[in-house]
Amino acid sequence: MQQGLENRNIEKGTHGGCRPGAGRPMFEATDDERKHVEAYSGYGVPQEQIASLVRDGIGIHTLRNNFEQELIRGKAKANADIGRTLFQQAMGGSIPALIFWAKTQMGWREPPQQVEVSNHAERFLADVAAMEQNLMGDDE
Repeated sequence: MQQGLENRNIEKGTHGGCRPGAGRPMFEATDDERKHVEAYSGYGVPQEQIASLVRDGIGIHTLRNNFEQELIRGKAKANADIGRTLFQQAMGGSIPALIFWAKTQMGWREPPQQVEVSNHAERFLADVAAMEQNLMGDDE
């Protein structure tokens, strides 16, 4: 007779079976792993690659479940550092930095530029009409 899930005696810290101790032990991150994940996240390393660098490689869900704060904090610190550098360059008079800041932080937009679209069919018809007029003009 099968036991219902609620009746199974699953030992805390394991998963994957109804026998105590069955399955893989729960993942517990070390302080060193947390430090490295935060750094990798700050460097812009994709999460799939970060997961492959932890121990012998862990799943992406394990990474996100166990290192959520480190992933967020690493990216936030990097964004703050980049923002500080951009701000300092803009305040120092760097025109590209000023333009980038104005567009991203102040909502500035460049005016739309008119694009000349050449329609080959219209140009061909105009050329044919001009040739026709030249031919007819020669007969008169």
